[in-house]
Amino acid sequence: MAKMGRPTTNPKDRIIRIRATKDDREKLLYCCEKLNTTQYEVVTQGINMVYEKINKGVCF
Repeated sequence: MAKMGRPTTNPKDRIIRIRATKDDREKLLYCCEKLNTTQYEVVTQGINMVYEKINKGVCF
């Protein structure tokens, strides 16, 4: 039986797990608190920022 819920055209059905240092975890939680958003949103924003830099030819 299919799950009930709001239909979406972009389902979040992939799982990504990472290991992080204590400092990285604290930074993530700090960002979440300051932006009043979820960990998912902060990580997604970071991915999008790096993606855009790569496409603009900006080197790290």
